[in-house]
Amino acid sequence: MDRSSTPLKSIFYNSLVQVGLLPIKRLLTLLLLWLLLVLALPSWAKEPIRVGILAFRPKIQVIEQWGPLASYLQKELGHSVRLTAYSYPELENAVLNKKLDIVITNPANYILLQHNNNLSAPLVTLITNNNGNELTSFGGVMFTRADSHITKLSDIHEHKVAVTKYGSLGGYQMQAYELFLLGLKAPQNEQLLITGMPHDNVVNAVLSGKADVGFVRSGVLESMTKDGKIKLAAINILNPQALKPFPFVTSTQLYPEWPIATMSHVEAHLARQITVALLSLQPKNPAAIKADIHGFTIPANYTQVENLLRELRIAPFNIVPEITVMEIWEQKKGEIAIILGLILLLIIIGLRLIIQNRFIKQKELHLLSVQDNLNSTLNAIPDSMFELGLDGTYYRIWTPDSNFLLAEESKLIGKKISDVMEPEAAKTCLKALQEANVKNFSAGHQITLSLNNHDRWFEISVEKKELSYEDQPVFIVLSRNITARKLAEKRDKYHRHILKLITNGQLLPVILEAIVLGVEDENSEMLCSILLLDETGKHLLNGAGPSLPDFYNEATHGMDIGVGEGSCGTSAFTGKRVIVDDIQSHPYWKDIKETAGKAGLGACWSQPIRSTEGEVLGTFAIYHRDVHKPTEDNIELIEQVADLASIAIENIQTKLTLQSSEERYALAMKGTQDGIWDWNILTNEIMYTPRWKSMLGYTENEIKDEISEWERLVHPDDLAITLSSIREFLNHKTKKYIAEFRMKHKDGQYINILSRAFASENEAGEITRLVGTHVDITQQTLSEEKLKLAASVFTHAGESIAITDAEGIILDVNDTFTHTTGYSREEAIGNNPRILQSGRQSHQFYVEMWQALLNEGYWSGEVWNRRKNGEVYAVMTTISAVRDVHGVTTHYVSLANDITTIKKHQEQLQRVAHFDLLTNLPNRVLLADRLNQAMLQCGRHEQSLAVLFLDLDGFKAVNDSYGHDVGDDLLIVLSLRMKEALRENDTLSRIGGDEFIAVLADLDKVEDCEPVLERLLQAASKSVNIGNVVLNVSASIGVTIYPQDNVDAEQLIRHADQAMYVAKQSGKNRYHLFDTAQDDAIKVQRESLEAIRSALDNQQFILHYQPKVNMKTGKVIGAEALIRWQHPTRGLLNPMEFLPAIENHAMMIEMGEWVIDSVLSQISQWQKMGLTLPISASVNIAAVQLQQSDFTQRLIRQLADHPEVDPCRLELEILETSALEDVHHVSTIMNDCMELGVNFALDDFGTGYSSLT
Repeated sequence: MDRSSTPLKSIFYNSLVQVGLLPIKRLLTLLLLWLLLVLALPSWAKEPIRVGILAFRPKIQVIEQWGPLASYLQKELGHSVRLTAYSYPELENAVLNKKLDIVITNPANYILLQHNNNLSAPLVTLITNNNGNELTSFGGVMFTRADSHITKLSDIHEHKVAVTKYGSLGGYQMQAYELFLLGLKAPQNEQLLITGMPHDNVVNAVLSGKADVGFVRSGVLESMTKDGKIKLAAINILNPQALKPFPFVTSTQLYPEWPIATMSHVEAHLARQITVALLSLQPKNPAAIKADIHGFTIPANYTQVENLLRELRIAPFNIVPEITVMEIWEQKKGEIAIILGLILLLIIIGLRLIIQNRFIKQKELHLLSVQDNLNSTLNAIPDSMFELGLDGTYYRIWTPDSNFLLAEESKLIGKKISDVMEPEAAKTCLKALQEANVKNFSAGHQITLSLNNHDRWFEISVEKKELSYEDQPVFIVLSRNITARKLAEKRDKYHRHILKLITNGQLLPVILEAIVLGVEDENSEMLCSILLLDETGKHLLNGAGPSLPDFYNEATHGMDIGVGEGSCGTSAFTGKRVIVDDIQSHPYWKDIKETAGKAGLGACWSQPIRSTEGEVLGTFAIYHRDVHKPTEDNIELIEQVADLASIAIENIQTKLTLQSSEERYALAMKGTQDGIWDWNILTNEIMYTPRWKSMLGYTENEIKDEISEWERLVHPDDLAITLSSIREFLNHKTKKYIAEFRMKHKDGQYINILSRAFASENEAGEITRLVGTHVDITQQTLSEEKLKLAASVFTHAGESIAITDAEGIILDVNDTFTHTTGYSREEAIGNNPRILQSGRQSHQFYVEMWQALLNEGYWSGEVWNRRKNGEVYAVMTTISAVRDVHGVTTHYVSLANDITTIKKHQEQLQRVAHFDLLTNLPNRVLLADRLNQAMLQCGRHEQSLAVLFLDLDGFKAVNDSYGHDVGDDLLIVLSLRMKEALRENDTLSRIGGDEFIAVLADLDKVEDCEPVLERLLQAASKSVNIGNVVLNVSASIGVTIYPQDNVDAEQLIRHADQAMYVAKQSGKNRYHLFDTAQDDAIKVQRESLEAIRSALDNQQFILHYQPKVNMKTGKVIGAEALIRWQHPTRGLLNPMEFLPAIENHAMMIEMGEWVIDSVLSQISQWQKMGLTLPISASVNIAAVQLQQSDFTQRLIRQLADHPEVDPCRLELEILETSALEDVHHVSTIMNDCMELGVNFALDDFGTGYSSLT
């Protein structure tokens, strides 16, 4: 602290002598006093500047938060600064004993300290940083829950009010003063619930029902909403104020933020230095950031705070002074004279300094203001921001990440974007600037920049500034990094392209090359390859590697698999991922590292490609030119691509297997000498094989492939019955198609034909194709040549074939049978085929099979068998009976195709379609089916069911704190617990996130579901141990009962969801039953309001006029306007049928003003018609309309629209005075209207409203 005595002593002496204010004797006295002060200055200079701050949090926390500010002042002032945090009593004591130089406290405490200890006027006022908003003032908020019946401030005195403490300015005193100004009593003593700091406690107390009303500082509700602690829709603000541009809701006027003041002994020039230092504090300064403030501004006016304390009689204005001003003068006139002299001196010095520094200070404050505003904006935006000229010149730059800049910031300033950007990107930016120059704003432009050898995508928005630079427009350009979004879109497009290639039946090499090129396109530094395992499972063959050198692909083609055979050979052998980040030094590559080096390869990561059965199909590898370690994203990429390649490879292999099977089947059928026909039901196209035609004695070209040819050749007596059997089969009336009929041979004779057919169905179960055979059964004896051919087919067929005798004893099997079943030929022969039974088919299944064989001589279907090793597998089996010439069955032949892989794929698709993958619970699709079935059962058995919508409380906090893996484990445990809490026939479904739906069926009465609900709440709220973490959540459950809630399934779920929300709002960890009656009432009210709204818009209301007659004289003295609704379907409606629906609604005001306007128009028409009788028209006025603050002004405008009508012709009749809330306000309105000439009538005038007269 610079307390040098010479300048001050000189100024003091010169000022007093020049103005002639002091006699010589007094001057000498003062000089002696100054001499003593000067002698004391050296000891003062050794002391630090003492700063005291009110501890609004724990003192250690306050010192930690504001300590950097003390360091900042020490640096700026060049003097030691010591910061101390005080409680309220400690701070008052320190100020009283002059142990401080600077005081930082809240406005109310400052008024108290200034009053008792004569603190200086505020040097500066604090600028807070509240969610990115720069605020120098704050207000108080009064609120209730959204569902509370408290809507006016006058209702508060009857309810519990939560506050942080009685002495809080923003948390109690502002609200109390607002109530005082409105003539209302502030809550006191037992009405208050003291929660203590922070203000969040007050909000939680109101939402939990511990209090009905809450008082908090402005900004608290918005901050809690932003943090996800509350929903603002659950809050109702009382007495809301429109105080633009203040960004937060408030119920009171605004009051200035904390002041900083000095003690009276601090010299003026030091105070100015402190002021300048504080005003110079930048928002980015560590001191400001640590204190969570935006800096300081010029001092605010704290008169508002003083008036508040005075009116509420809060210290220091709670005690009436006992002495007069004259008494003080008599007792302290010496000290007062000295003080006045010093004040005069300070005024002279201050005026001189003000005159000298005014211009500099104005410029400095302006620059600080501009800088503060810009910094506030920049701090609130997470994206890069640039200030550019119209030609693209960089003026200013701000970015959260310098990696997003094309060059260092200092090198970009002054350059144009065309100097540093690619031409296309620069062209897009300049176009956006031109558009913003015309329209003031431009958005949605996307550019691509190459940064650090990677392409990055940005979306830019441009806004034109009001200020210009050297008469040239200036623009703010916001640049948002959308690289992640673009890459995700590109990756999705890549996956869809590969899947399209697969579904379109493209060749495997084409698909694999597309997979590899897609990865390389997205990652330019990568080279990729896919190697496929050969049939022996011992070698790798090239699948795709278009970017690798040809000599390298040739070297890897046919390479052995095994540990040490490079990354791919090792990965294929071990079935595990192999990461080699340095090929030249890794032992796996010692034999082929020279080839890799010649190809320029430095690293290789290989991932095994596995089938759905877990078998290794090949490898996918990523190469880098240099030594390279994979990131987590790289690992995820290599796994995803390997899975994609697996789908492609398995799909092709499955098709090839099916194609091979069909070819073998065709060969076998050809060898059986049967005639084959293939009929496409959808196109009515048919194909006959040459054998089919030659069986009838015709050549290939003598019979056309048409249905009519078959009909022509079938015997006329057999045609009708044969066609009938075909129709029955097509309509699923018979399980198999087998028919015998006669066909005409070319030689004119008829031969007997045995016809069989197999059907192919679409997803809807409709038969779309028939493939059948014709067998000439005229001669049953087969030649030796045919037997040899059949034996050849038997041996080499791809199907599993077994031949039994008539008793079912196996006589022979082919090689495919032994390979499929695991039984050797010797083990099978002599046994019955039941050795293959798995137990999955019932006894009745085999009974029906044998019945078909005995009756029809043929059976076909799916069978689950068991291999010798115990493994169960599925086959499509066809069994045919072999009969001799006498029709006696001598043998049975079974053909079977292994379809296990196809069945497993079907099961997987079925589970994915109907079950949640994480919890294994039914998903929304299966839930909908079960709910609809349960609703049908309710109708049949006259029972009820309950739909439960369950949402976990606190689950988001678990995810945020411990990660999604822990959250998933928690969901699995809770789903098991909740499923155990349900009954056997109940259904629990997970529909997403932490939301579940349960269906409780077979309820005889509503109360039957209560035990289940209690068990569910207990299951959800019980602690869960995940690793070393103990987790606690709860559940909010909404319940609706069907058929009491008689809606469809989707609406039932929606109603249960609404009830769940009520349960959550009521405190969570509970259930709530949906109120159908309340829902119906709300629907009726909404429909009524919509109908009245439509009636107003379509002018469906009319007025009838009822005359008022003097019963003594019979003279008409007036008319009363009566409103009616000319309803388009219901006819003329009385007011009681529609006015109650809009009582206290804004439409009541609109309707009332329409009535007044219509009456004035009618009076005008009467006057034009010559009806000039001295009568008036009365209009009924609703209380809600009369109590509008601008009722008189609105009436004046309506009267002005009808200047020809004398206001005395209008009479306003109040029919519901019992609904008037503010009698004084209404009385004022009535007096104002009567001054206009408008008359009033109070039909139900009575006790309590006498003041209206």
